[in-house]
Amino acid sequence: MKKYRFNKESKSFDEVTPSAGSILLTILKFCLYGILAAAVMYLLFALLFSTEREKKLSLENEYLEEEYGKMTQQVDLLDDVIKNLELRDKEIFNDIFGMDPPSVEAFVSTDTVARDEFLASLSDGDLAAFTDGQTDRLEERVSNVNRQIRAIYQAVGEEDFKPTSLPSTLPVENFKLAQTGATVGMKINPFYKTLRRHGGFDIIAAVGTQVKATADGVVSKIDRASKGMGNSITIDHRNGIQTVYGHLSEIYVRQGQNLRQGDVIARVGTSGMTFSGGLHYEVVRQGRSVDPVNYFFADLSPAVYRDMVVVSSYTGQSID
Repeated sequence: MKKYRFNKESKSFDEVTPSAGSILLTILKFCLYGILAAAVMYLLFALLFSTEREKKLSLENEYLEEEYGKMTQQVDLLDDVIKNLELRDKEIFNDIFGMDPPSVEAFVSTDTVARDEFLASLSDGDLAAFTDGQTDRLEERVSNVNRQIRAIYQAVGEEDFKPTSLPSTLPVENFKLAQTGATVGMKINPFYKTLRRHGGFDIIAAVGTQVKATADGVVSKIDRASKGMGNSITIDHRNGIQTVYGHLSEIYVRQGQNLRQGDVIARVGTSGMTFSGGLHYEVVRQGRSVDPVNYFFADLSPAVYRDMVVVSSYTGQSID
């Protein structure tokens, strides 16, 4: 389309011939407007319509978010399980050794790089002083261990001490691992189906099986009852330890009778509140029920003893 411009001098319209610059500027304007229009159309299309790939990606994001939520719940559950296991391990260690388990951090350095850098930064004199201090602390620990060992040897060497005065044998003969029942701890009561404190160790045995004294001692108590542990015997071993034998059928001893380790004292029965035939056996130390399994080391191989500890700890229901 041609353009004209009014000429005041000649009083006429003269045709305007566009220059190369104006033509180029016009072309650039049209290109810019075209690009802006295309960008606006693309944005509108992207907002209103999704491609197949975008739909797939959106679905994958939703799935990953859902799985992340599930995994977070599982991690929280595992954290709770680990904490419960740590508490259980602490209780088991306390039952066996009467003390809290040692901290791993006390034996293993968690930052060996920092330690090595620290040692490398010391001068020869400071390193010698540091080593001397560590040596003194180690010698003190060794001295404490030696004192404890001497105390153990002194107790064992006393005239009144006899190995048979400890209840370190099983109260039944020919014991098999399959006879292992629940031990001390919170167990499900077979009658009430609720968690209750179980104060002894259950030995699954046939009615009539002989029951033997697990250590030298004197019969301090005999009960005959239709409830609780039914017919039971309590033996005092005269060293702060007592053993109790429950749910008996026949009792062969009398109160005040002296016994030796291995003497037959009764037979397994179903007296009292018991779910099945078996022996309820307790070890009481200084008035506190402790896990009898910890005392069976003298009557079992290491492998069977290890398996008994595991089975008895994880058996959730007692027989009484």
